[in-house]
Amino acid sequence: MSGQDEGGLPEEFLRYPRRGYGMDHDWYEWSMLHERAPVSWPGGEALALMLVVPLEWFPLDSSNKPFRPPGGMLTPYPDLRHYTSRDYGNRVGVVRLLDLFAELNVRATFAVNAEVARRYPELIDAVRSGRHEICAHGIDMAHLHSGELPIETEREWIGRALDMLREALDSPPRGWLSPGRSESANTLELLAGAGLEYCLDWVNDDMPYPLLGGRLTAMPHSDELSDRQIILDYRHTEESFVEQIGDAARCLAAETGRFGGRILPLSVSPWVSGLPYRIDYLRRALDGVLKAHSVWSAGAGEICRHWCGQSGQGNAS
Repeated sequence: MSGQDEGGLPEEFLRYPRRGYGMDHDWYEWSMLHERAPVSWPGGEALALMLVVPLEWFPLDSSNKPFRPPGGMLTPYPDLRHYTSRDYGNRVGVVRLLDLFAELNVRATFAVNAEVARRYPELIDAVRSGRHEICAHGIDMAHLHSGELPIETEREWIGRALDMLREALDSPPRGWLSPGRSESANTLELLAGAGLEYCLDWVNDDMPYPLLGGRLTAMPHSDELSDRQIILDYRHTEESFVEQIGDAARCLAAETGRFGGRILPLSVSPWVSGLPYRIDYLRRALDGVLKAHSVWSAGAGEICRHWCGQSGQGNAS
């Protein structure tokens, strides 16, 4: 057929600017982790504990387009069963997380939908009073970034989210987590252009690395070490959740002798781990890591700036 190769694909399917040997994009350079210069954490600690807590608002009338985000509505409108489950996290579960973090003296990065900051200012005050970091997490879980999004629309969405958070925080956030971790081909350029320092979307490394020639830093926010992923998506038990966190910490700590400081990322959702029958499992997991290893608990931005200062890469200051 004219216009198609022998395999039946359109001729333009394999024609794009960076087709050829090596990386097929210019967002970051290829790099093997074990070949990089080691970094050390404050106090000589082996692990940097990077807790990420998404504070999300799922509009009741979400269309789930261009895709259903993790945690999105499942049944026809009005899906009150799942809407109220997510709302529980912002009303009740997050308080248990904040109390637990204070008990264990750990700091977290709260990735906040701008609509959460606008609708629940008391929640933002509680997070800030615990000395936790806040990063941007888009407008809400219905504003999903994807390749279908016109660049000017995406630019406006990012600007609106940052403006709303800046108004709530009296200072601009330094980092970004896309709703559903979904990006377009333009997202990174737009984030760097907006003055952000780090991005939590990408999961292809255990350590930070520079994006766009150092204009932005990718922080290693694992999608696997997540209560939602392990307990709800994989349907593993809470005991297995605790075990997997401990296994990850042991592996990373064992590597520090050869490769320098490592980062243990953990994502916990208030509507998952904040339930009364799950909060103690998170306590066991965190307490086990803190007692078994030398740990520096810090926000993603603080870890990013420390890494940038030692590696000479990235734009965090």
